[in-house]
Amino acid sequence: PILEGRIAIERGLMGEALLALKRAVELDESAVEAHYYMGVVSERLNEPERAMTHFARAAELEPHNPQHAVAAGEMLVDMGRPAEARAFLEASESAAHSAGIQQLLGHIALIEGDADLACDHFQRARLLAPEDGAILADLADAQMEAGRFADAETNLSHLLRDPNNAGRPDLLHMQAECLLALNRPVEAREIYRQLSAREGASDARAWIGIARTAYQIRDEKTFRRAASRVISIDPQNPEGYMLYAAIQRDKEMFGQALETLDTALMRAGRHADLLAMRSLVLADLDRDDEALVAAQAALELDPGSAAAQRMLDRLAVVAVPVD
Repeated sequence: PILEGRIAIERGLMGEALLALKRAVELDESAVEAHYYMGVVSERLNEPERAMTHFARAAELEPHNPQHAVAAGEMLVDMGRPAEARAFLEASESAAHSAGIQQLLGHIALIEGDADLACDHFQRARLLAPEDGAILADLADAQMEAGRFADAETNLSHLLRDPNNAGRPDLLHMQAECLLALNRPVEAREIYRQLSAREGASDARAWIGIARTAYQIRDEKTFRRAASRVISIDPQNPEGYMLYAAIQRDKEMFGQALETLDTALMRAGRHADLLAMRSLVLADLDRDDEALVAAQAALELDPGSAAAQRMLDRLAVVAVPVD
């Protein structure tokens, strides 16, 4: 029945697969493969709870096979239960020597907001599977989240030297982000220029990168061209407007910066970063009451907005009466 079920899965016949695998479980409740493939079928039928139960049973029956634990853990994550997934994986007998389990634990750590712990898990996974490029990419991503840009850039350079990864836009964007964070805007600009040329004039992300590098090196002509390109390519992307408003603030053109941000809010909708920057510009114009309202609105949209919280703290200090 197990082989019959597997063949049915390959043919996309989930009903037949389910019947065959149920017979296999009835004949031998401890049949590991039957439970695992029942989990596969249940997942395909959009029954995540049932799928997780079968994957967990397979992991219980064959504790040294990490494939089953990973499958159960992924289902728990998909169901929005990362803490349960973490506890389940950490309890697995395969955890210490399974790259797959360590990699999934790294993703869970990122979901839970602990980038440093994610780095530790991805590093362990890399030691267990040193040739796995996906793990190294995950490690670089976690290092960026943790602010370890030098380490991330080193790992991304290693990945990009692999002919299989040469020119990968996702890795190049990550590398450019690292170079910007490391105050190497000229190198970052070259990467963004390559991306804009290769991906075409409609690659808003590359043009955002060009604008940011131009802003850092005070190349106003390139900055204006790139920021305008972002706004024309993707008028609902707040980034282009914020870049424009930033240079307008630098020139103390506060009224024009406010107009730019108001246009952005009409086109891109209410966005926490836009509102936080609007609060900053309103404060520049000594319109502190309106600035406070904008900062509060930004925090309502994104309670974790550091920029909005800084504005609230600043405005609170301004509002304190002097005896």
